[in-house]
Amino acid sequence: MYFANFPLIPYDSVGDGNLELVTNLLKRVAVRAKVKTNVMVFDTYDVKEGETPEIIADKLYDDPELHWVILLFNDITDRYHQWPMNNNQFLAYMNDKYTDQNAVHHYEIYQKSGDTTIKINVGTTATDYGSSVETFNPSSDVDGEYITTTTVHTFSVGDAVSYSSSSGTTISELAENGKYFITSVAEDIVLNGSDDDYQRIILDGTDSDSANAESRIRLDGTGDGIILNEDSGIHGRHIGSAVLMETGNFLVGEDTTTLFKISGTSGGGPISLSAGSDELHSLTKITDVAIPITNFEYEESVQDELRQIRLL
Repeated sequence: MYFANFPLIPYDSVGDGNLELVTNLLKRVAVRAKVKTNVMVFDTYDVKEGETPEIIADKLYDDPELHWVILLFNDITDRYHQWPMNNNQFLAYMNDKYTDQNAVHHYEIYQKSGDTTIKINVGTTATDYGSSVETFNPSSDVDGEYITTTTVHTFSVGDAVSYSSSSGTTISELAENGKYFITSVAEDIVLNGSDDDYQRIILDGTDSDSANAESRIRLDGTGDGIILNEDSGIHGRHIGSAVLMETGNFLVGEDTTTLFKISGTSGGGPISLSAGSDELHSLTKITDVAIPITNFEYEESVQDELRQIRLL
């Protein structure tokens, strides 16, 4: 049907001097640029798993032979490489092309002006950019609002971070490659140099010298840790210094180096997270930091772009 209205030309196909009228395959048809950019003319469509141009043409025009209209309007000349693959084709393609699908394909940074959610490809090296990537196991390192990194982290409150499941199972409350903010670098309570627990002490009510027995003692996060709500006549409140307990041990507050919370907005409240799969996920500081994009993530993004087509 595509060639039905193409002009005919006389052509000697065997070189014996006998001319025959044949379709001029050298002619080309194109959609005007103004039409392609006029959003009033076309609709956008996400190609579903396994859909072909013929299937979409049959749905839209009631005629699968009009598949060429879809290809033409989307500048597709090679349907095997410019049309999105189904899942089985994609996996076979990845296995054939890459020996390591999780190797770094390139690095990206967030642009600093305009739409700051847009990432820019900066090539295969990240020597001009910082690197602050922290990993954690959603199965064992996620506890409600708290995330514990596998190594000492370098995050500070207010840092913007990008979340990645590293091609694993995304934590339900987070979005793959989503932008989040460090809202709290939680504090440890350290007793005589040993970590007992984080963030609070609960009095057991047996301290006869405390007027607020069975209440909580908290740190306010400043200095070396300030003990609040301590009404004991013996211990008192010590600003910026250790609290000496009756046993002679010191109780001090310090910022943890592996524990923190994240928020969906800058300055917002922490997100309560569900424990996930037994695998490594990552959070990457995204201010002046190049984010590694794996071969799998790159090829997946290519397929996502191919799924976005225009329909007349």
